Amino acid sequence: MGPYINPRQLEIVLVMAEELNTHKAAERLKVHQSTVSKGIKQFEKEQELTVFVREGKRIADLTPEGGQFLAHIKPAFHVFQSEAARASEIAELILRKSAGTFILGYSPLVSAAVLNEVRSVRSARFRALRLQVRQLKPSEIFSFVRSGVLQAGLTYAFPQRHRLEQIPVGGEPMCAVYPRRPGTRAVAGIDLEALRSQPLYVLSSDREQPEFRECLVSECTRRGFTPKIAEETDSARQAFDLLLDRGGVAIMPECMYVGAPADLDCSRIAGL
Repeated sequence: MGPYINPRQLEIVLVMAEELNTHKAAERLKVHQSTVSKGIKQFEKEQELTVFVREGKRIADLTPEGGQFLAHIKPAFHVFQSEAARASEIAELILRKSAGTFILGYSPLVSAAVLNEVRSVRSARFRALRLQVRQLKPSEIFSFVRSGVLQAGLTYAFPQRHRLEQIPVGGEPMCAVYPRRPGTRAVAGIDLEALRSQPLYVLSSDREQPEFRECLVSECTRRGFTPKIAEETDSARQAFDLLLDRGGVAIMPECMYVGAPADLDCSRIAGL
């Protein structure tokens, strides 16, 4: 094995391992077929490893050692790609800040309506302001605001202030989403304590700083009980699927209920 792995060559090899077709691999990578062939040959030479079984000039399959090597390195490479993209985005944010742009980070769970309202205010009152918005995890928003990379962050309020000032900019009713019962109608409102014994699915865009779980646990604790959180989901769609498969109740902002399957009902939660 060589001491260094070229990331671009490895990406070519991984895509080729999935496609086993030079033309399709080149289309996915948006390069010429010759670039794919050359990248594979260079990788195998530098790593002293035969990754593919060849039939003439055609790649037919993975060798046993090639398959074992790629299975081991593929997860690490995907992490590398994700972190590299994030580092590039941070560098871009820093450059834009130095160019006099107001940069606003927002949580994936913030509704489009709230973002549109922010843009409308900017257009009406601060026309000279160059506004850039970027979707980030809450933990990243807190870190970047503290370090000055972001001027502000837009997310749901946290019981813990994370040494940052919180300014309310609006409210979004929290609701309980649950499977519809035949012959019954959804109630307009439901008390939080009525969910005491229910398995709950809570939206969370960030495992490190879960927006709704902190608020839910804090409020339930204040009322003398611990919520039965069965799972945290990173999207409303995932929560809807769990409700249809397993039952239970999903806790989410009312705006996230838009587009829910017809077999699910929604009720606002009093006191949350």
